Amino acid sequence: EGIYYDTVVKQVYLEGLLELKAPELITNDLLKSSAGTIVPTSIVDIGANVGQTVIPLAKDGHKVYSFEPVASTCQKLKDNIEKENVGKTVEVFCVGIDQKEATKNFGYIGDLDPGSPGYKIVDPTNQVAHVMSTVKIAPVEKFLNDANVLDRIQLFKTDTQGNEEAVLRGSYQLLSGPHRPRFVLIEYSHGLLMNAGTLPRKILEIIYSANYVCTHL
Repeated sequence: EGIYYDTVVKQVYLEGLLELKAPELITNDLLKSSAGTIVPTSIVDIGANVGQTVIPLAKDGHKVYSFEPVASTCQKLKDNIEKENVGKTVEVFCVGIDQKEATKNFGYIGDLDPGSPGYKIVDPTNQVAHVMSTVKIAPVEKFLNDANVLDRIQLFKTDTQGNEEAVLRGSYQLLSGPHRPRFVLIEYSHGLLMNAGTLPRKILEIIYSANYVCTHL
């Protein structure tokens, strides 16, 4: 009682993209009852992309609050949700999560592939930078603030290509408050975090300060 656990996952490029592994991990390892049956619950998915995690979880009966800041990707997410007929159990927010409400530009150099050696997130005002996207950002409590909703959230997942520090800080009130999720699933890639300007240990410091325990790295 009173002990919360988190799962900080497998290196993304060693064992496959997080969004492809997450539904199986969540359904089979984290959210099944002691009898082995799926217990529908509520899940927060930050960095939902086009629905690789959202849609399988919704089909399993879970309520999913999905966040995807890139407008074109968010539209594809909505289209896929409609195509798969899971709209009743998914809420989509076309916004990123950070500490303050704002509009943010993302810039990069190199190839537009987070896994490529030359890719690096940089200040978008840098004269050699490509502006990747302009997105709206805000703390997660702007969208999830009803106690009845928060009480049902059992799992929080973030997969944001190295922007996990901003997401965790923008979600800290949820993660450290009285309604905090039981599980936290984080994309933890040394290369992506460093490219985004975050020391990997910062992620662990944040989750430990919220009284989570890292059980899988």
